[in-house]
Amino acid sequence: MILTNRVFTAMLAWQTLATCVVSAIIFVMYGKYAAISAGLGGFSIIFAAAMASLIFVRNRNKNDAAAILISLIVSEMVKLVFVFSFLFLVFKHYKSLVPVALIIGLMAAVLVSGAAMSKLVSK
Repeated sequence: MILTNRVFTAMLAWQTLATCVVSAIIFVMYGKYAAISAGLGGFSIIFAAAMASLIFVRNRNKNDAAAILISLIVSEMVKLVFVFSFLFLVFKHYKSLVPVALIIGLMAAVLVSGAAMSKLVSK
C-alpha cells in the first residue's frame, strides 16, 4: 500500500486517541494540570505530523527517487520545526506545566505514530 491521505488520517486518529487516553489516565492519577500537560505534549506531535503529511502527500506522485527523498526530508524538517516551536511556546507560556506528563503524552503520540504507520503501510 502506498502512502495516501487515508493512511495519514488513520495515523492521526490513532495518535489523537492515544493522547486522549493517556491524558485521561494522567487526569485520574495526577490531576488537571498534568492532564493538560500530557495533552499538549501529544498535540505537539499530532499537529506536526499533520503538517508534515500535507507536504509529503502533496508530492507523493513523483517517480524520481531524488524528488521523493527531498519531499521526505522537507516534511521531516517541517515536523521538527513545528514540534520544537510548539514545545517552546508551551514551556514559555504554560505556567502550570508538568514536564513529566508532557513527555509522557509526547511519547505516547510518537510511539503510536510509528506503530500505526508500520501497520497501515504493511497492509
